[in-house]
Amino acid sequence: MVKSTLFQNIKWVPLYPFFLIAYTVLALVGININEVEPNVLWRPLLLLLLGALVLLVILWFMSKDWHRAAVALAILVFLFFIYGHVYFYLKKIEIAGFILGRHRQMVPLWFAMGLLGIWWAMRKLQNPQSFTPILNLISIFLLVYPSVQIISYVIKREQAEKAALEAAQAKGTTLPLGYAPDIYYIILDAYGRQDVLQEMFGFDNTPFLKSLESRGFYVAECSQSNYGQTMLSLTSSLNFDYLDSLTSSLTPDADTRAPLRALGQYNNLRKFLASQGYNIVSFATNFPVSEWKNANYYLSPPPQGMSNFEIMLAQTSAWRVPMDITNEPPEKRSAEFFFSQYVSKLYYTYGIEYPAADRKL
Repeated sequence: MVKSTLFQNIKWVPLYPFFLIAYTVLALVGININEVEPNVLWRPLLLLLLGALVLLVILWFMSKDWHRAAVALAILVFLFFIYGHVYFYLKKIEIAGFILGRHRQMVPLWFAMGLLGIWWAMRKLQNPQSFTPILNLISIFLLVYPSVQIISYVIKREQAEKAALEAAQAKGTTLPLGYAPDIYYIILDAYGRQDVLQEMFGFDNTPFLKSLESRGFYVAECSQSNYGQTMLSLTSSLNFDYLDSLTSSLTPDADTRAPLRALGQYNNLRKFLASQGYNIVSFATNFPVSEWKNANYYLSPPPQGMSNFEIMLAQTSAWRVPMDITNEPPEKRSAEFFFSQYVSKLYYTYGIEYPAADRKL
């Protein structure tokens, strides 16, 4: 009886605006689960929920009714999170030289719709309390799919990583090398072949290739990628084999790429070099296959504001407006700036100092 009464009371509590916020963040993580860590959701989710709570209290002061305030908040949440999607769609539409997707047109429209939504919820909506149970139920139902998507991926990834780690620990005997050269594996991701650049873009890349050859590099002409996507191609290359030979779980109809992360991080190349006494140095790349945080040295610059996931979330919402207005200065995004951050991390974390001459790119 007590549980039943408690459930009856809870279902009348207007929690659906907060569930809608949670759904938006979880859905974006679920869609990009192969590219992001699940824990990236916590900071934006907590900040958004806190902001929504403050706004709910303000709306309650305006209406003296939690249910009216919740309806108004839900309308504002909906408008906030669809802004970026609508902007991106309308930006591609041009009529008689007039581009529909412009902040100068959309911001006043969104502001007017927000005021209209608040006025309707406060003044015109009849019996707002009756909407609460069904809106709570719908918003909870929306949370199910992205939650299952994220949890199932994490479970599959942990299983794959456990198997890969056990294989990685079965190293061969370290051999006395004497002198072993440093090895740098640099991927110019999506960099086109010389003849393709010439044919598709009319760009002659010959001087660059000649300069590489003059420095002792071998340039493979008419080379082709083993796969058409970076995560697939890099995992295959690092393991010296095609993916269907590495695991039976990566089939054409598979709906998860969880094994790719483990196969990429605990790959055969890395295992071989570790068995030969090499120290592995990994850089932060925001790419799960190549970001080896458990390497001997893991270099990452200090956090620079918003994470990539937070930027993506902001760009699909109304937060895109201040982002577009206040773009980060170009010098903060320069290669030299980020390289200096890596050098600082190398020195202060590991005590390794680069000569001054080597600090320039």
